[in-house]
Amino acid sequence: MYLENILKIPHNPFNNNSMKTIAIPVAGEKINDHFGHSDVFRIINLTERNKVISVEEMASTQGCGCKSQLAEALKEKGVSLVLAGNMGAGAQNKLKATGIEVITGFSGTVEEVLHHWMSGSFSYQVQTCSGGSHGHHCNHHQ
Repeated sequence: MYLENILKIPHNPFNNNSMKTIAIPVAGEKINDHFGHSDVFRIINLTERNKVISVEEMASTQGCGCKSQLAEALKEKGVSLVLAGNMGAGAQNKLKATGIEVITGFSGTVEEVLHHWMSGSFSYQVQTCSGGSHGHHCNHHQ
């Protein structure tokens, strides 16, 4: 499994001693730059010791992140954290309303994103977009 290298990271980002389920919007093996445009989400289950238990892919629901049932579908999968590149405020609000934490500003491969999150070697950024395909626009949609 390509995520096996993650197992060696000593940092424990958990607030308690339980399993954590993370969702990452993907395009191939890289994080998708825009959450709402992702067709696939990688769902990763980790132990409190950063051991990858399972990895699966979930197809996105119809519609953009703020108007679809995506937050509910991720919650049903047990997701408690989304690591993303850019995300609109509507999608962030829907995820947070279902109890899913959101951290944006990531880029690179799924393995790199997990490594940066687990090691704490990222700087939290509020990456919101007022663009999208539902009547508004921003630069990274071009």
